[in-house]
Amino acid sequence: NTWVYWFVFNTQCPPFNNSKLRQAFAHAINRSEIVAYEATPLTPAYTPIPIDTENKNHPQFPNYHPEKARALLQEALDQLKIKKEDFPPITLIVHEKGPREHAAHCIKRQIEATLELKCIITPLSWPETFSKVTQGDFQVSIMPWTSWVDDVLYTLDAFRFSDDKINLAKWEN
Repeated sequence: NTWVYWFVFNTQCPPFNNSKLRQAFAHAINRSEIVAYEATPLTPAYTPIPIDTENKNHPQFPNYHPEKARALLQEALDQLKIKKEDFPPITLIVHEKGPREHAAHCIKRQIEATLELKCIITPLSWPETFSKVTQGDFQVSIMPWTSWVDDVLYTLDAFRFSDDKINLAKWEN
């Protein structure tokens, strides 16, 4: 099985209920920099679809693109009717051990450098992290994901209903 670490937004509460803001963050993250830390070779994930079935020529998630990230952030700020200097710090909860903590520090640096927004990392025990995310008591988190079955439909089914416990982002389609 393939493991993916998701950068999960809580899409049910402000400010991450704004799609432009989520897009800005997606373009502000350099996945290659995050995975370069690991001793074992890792591949940046650009899709939730199992790696052996994905079309590698057409990533589903955006590449690092700082100019586009800043433009999307400005669109989001305009929609939210807030100035960047008044934007509250982003709280990123993460399991306190292992690669997720490294990823959190990389993401914090990238968000602060690219978007000039303050990001606070809150390391928690695994039970605390899991509880907060599954209950929707978070802004952003880094969570592991592996599909029990290497099937595209099984993986995508996690996003069918926003109230499904497995749907951590609470986004649905």
